[in-house]
Amino acid sequence: MTDAYIYYFTVRNSATGEVVRSQRRATLAAIKHLGEPVMESQTVADISEIDPDGFATGCDCGGSPPSNDDTNEIRSLQLRADSRDSKALMLNETTEGGDKYMLQLESRELRIQAQKLHNARVTSTAVAAASSETPAFSDFHALLGLPLASNP
Repeated sequence: MTDAYIYYFTVRNSATGEVVRSQRRATLAAIKHLGEPVMESQTVADISEIDPDGFATGCDCGGSPPSNDDTNEIRSLQLRADSRDSKALMLNETTEGGDKYMLQLESRELRIQAQKLHNARVTSTAVAAASSETPAFSDFHALLGLPLASNP
């Protein structure tokens, strides 16, 4: 059960000379000789989500749609919660009760965060779907066969 901080980073494109942002996040150790970390992009990941070279695995693309970013974040929160649950199961209630309680508490909080993020994504998807199906106000006049009001 170990979390790691991962970041996007900037590198210089050898062909154009432009500074571009990485497509995947990585640990600071992996970024060290490649470019500069974008500190504002810091996020926490379970070590099972990081490859041996220090790069985030899975689809963690900078240009991916927000729903993919949300999916990755939800998956990461669930992995981190599962990791804490596994560790808590190995602890003895009598001798390590405090540590076990803290791990269970952290797991619960991570699952709550994942659920909130999931609910927000479902809500925003529903709102977007509803707004795309709603005709513009002027279309209502046409549907009802009424002329558009003109300003005097």
